[in-house]
Amino acid sequence: MGATHNSVDGTTADFPHPDIPKIHGEPNRDSLIAIHELLCENASSVTTNQGGGNHGHLTLMLSAKAYKEQTKHDFLAPANPGDAPAIATAGDNKAQEQTSLDEAFKRATRLYDRYHTTDKALKKQIESAVERPYLAELRDQLTGFSQVTAFALMEHLYDNYGLIDDVDLEVNQVTMMKPYDPETPLALLVAQLQRGRTFANIGGHGLTDGMLISKGITLLSNTAVFNDDIKDWNRLTATEKTWANFKSHFQRAHRERRKAVTTAGQGGYNASVHNVYGYNATVNNVYGNAEDDAVRALQQAATDSLSTIAGGLADNQTGLAELAQANAVLTATNTTMAAQMAQLMSGMQLLQTQMAAGPAAAPSAGNGRRNNPNPLPWAYCWSHGKCKHSGKDCKKKKDGHNNAATFEDRKGGSHYNL
Repeated sequence: MGATHNSVDGTTADFPHPDIPKIHGEPNRDSLIAIHELLCENASSVTTNQGGGNHGHLTLMLSAKAYKEQTKHDFLAPANPGDAPAIATAGDNKAQEQTSLDEAFKRATRLYDRYHTTDKALKKQIESAVERPYLAELRDQLTGFSQVTAFALMEHLYDNYGLIDDVDLEVNQVTMMKPYDPETPLALLVAQLQRGRTFANIGGHGLTDGMLISKGITLLSNTAVFNDDIKDWNRLTATEKTWANFKSHFQRAHRERRKAVTTAGQGGYNASVHNVYGYNATVNNVYGNAEDDAVRALQQAATDSLSTIAGGLADNQTGLAELAQANAVLTATNTTMAAQMAQLMSGMQLLQTQMAAGPAAAPSAGNGRRNNPNPLPWAYCWSHGKCKHSGKDCKKKKDGHNNAATFEDRKGGSHYNL
């Protein structure tokens, strides 16, 4: 990725990031946040005693609300001091008075110049990093960006190409509270919280040091390995509980804990238990005098727990198999019932059709048989009953077969299929 370098009255020479990566093509939220973070660091590096005096000119890259939430101070932009002060003409101490006026004027001029020179330098970096079409809307034909602040340029870019809405801020809160693994460097936790704070600041919802520390304490408490260190932290005074002190306090605690774990492990008393959910719980005796029986008891307890879990899983699988078998039986039963229901419906439809056809299709009251206008080609055989061949055409006649038997006069023949 390309980079730009700008120098406005020598200001950017002292920027920690004089080279800002160039965004090729249309900006998006990620690319804007990437350069915004660098611009914030640059603004913070230009010192001033205004706005609390600890964050330089960070106010140039944040909203007034976000700046106050982060620094607990307002930042009043220095006013133009105007022309040089008038020459003192009255009083016995006019020389001293003139000196005071001159010094105040010079100081006000320095504050004003540094503030606006820094803003110009930041604007130049934004102009060089972002292609002109994406800033053209704010550029005046005659004065360029001279009447537009660096922060206004960034606001324009976010509003059009990387808007951060309330949903994004909620997601950021969740991301900031991702559980911390105490086996990893504390720097990962610090970076996670600081990234979230930057995102919130850019979205106009700044986080104070107190808010950031509160989130950090919650994440460390959830690990259950920094309890004593958290108690020590809680004993500090309010003025001592800064974000810088938070990082140094728990970095030292993390370093000491890792050293104790390493020492205990070298002594042969490091027992690790891995449960089926993937959590790694390490039992360490930092004094190195645990009894073998105690270690074996811990190992046996872990084995028993795993056996119980395995047994429970087996029982569950058996139950699932039985449930699947019962479900298969129920499915088959439902299929049979559905077929029977379809057959019954078919019979009912046939009956309704016959009734609609009138008396000719109805059963005869005299003999109980239906009058069928289209009788099937059935014949009667003394040996086989109702079938396709007549008695005289039968090929397998039984003893006593009578060729003259008919449906009306079966002559003692077979009743099959009647």
